[in-house]
Amino acid sequence: MIDIFIYWRLYQLLVVIPVMYFDLAPKSRREDLFNFEDVLERLKHGIESSRIVAVLAPRRYGKTSVLKTFLSESGYPHLFIDARRIIVSEGFMNIRGFMVELSNALTNFIRENRSLLDRFIESIKDINGVEISKSSIKLSWSKRNRADIASILDRLQRWAFEQGQRIIIAFDEFQEFRPLPVKLTHMLAYVYDDLPNIVIVVTGSQIGLLYDMLSLDDPSSPLYGRPIYEVRLRRLSRDEAIEFLRKGFEQTSIKVEEGFLSKAVE
Repeated sequence: MIDIFIYWRLYQLLVVIPVMYFDLAPKSRREDLFNFEDVLERLKHGIESSRIVAVLAPRRYGKTSVLKTFLSESGYPHLFIDARRIIVSEGFMNIRGFMVELSNALTNFIRENRSLLDRFIESIKDINGVEISKSSIKLSWSKRNRADIASILDRLQRWAFEQGQRIIIAFDEFQEFRPLPVKLTHMLAYVYDDLPNIVIVVTGSQIGLLYDMLSLDDPSSPLYGRPIYEVRLRRLSRDEAIEFLRKGFEQTSIKVEEGFLSKAVE
């Protein structure tokens, strides 16, 4: 398998190509995913029927691609909060990076729902620690004037209720948020109990660590006793892996012998 992807990366350096199966970046279009139809359907069912959904798999299995594809095609208004962006920007997980990422998510939310822009901005402009300018939202992270996240969630709930729909708040690689002083498990429990038009989606590659963080079986945990809908991604079978490679190379007009593909997945 390593030989194939070295070959592929060299080809990428020489030829400009569109997004396809072999592109290593997270996908956001269904046609760029291979054999994820059942996963997308399970994610859809979880979001329609549950309050918290966990998308679980080791790294590089496609969790982020599945989530981004669902968000891009489903039409649900959403906030996408990426732990890796915070760590890349800040060097480690901290409250400043989290507030900047949440600010960006809220800004994207109002830009993607421009017909309701003025009404939503009007509803949050009086919240402590919220600054609004030129269709962007900035949240203060200082201890003295930290933005009131609970009030922001309340206004999102009110907006969603008035529109008769659900909002998705997605945390990519949720276990990476553990060092934050913000108690995310308390926030999730608050959303679960009091904000019925908000659905939380978390992805996790360190599954044990994620569940340690949620502490669903700990009576002292704020999330104790609350069911979570799981969407687990699986490894491709041998035949599926060969088909993935075959179609991927077909997309690039590269001819590869069947024996080479079989050897690659041994």
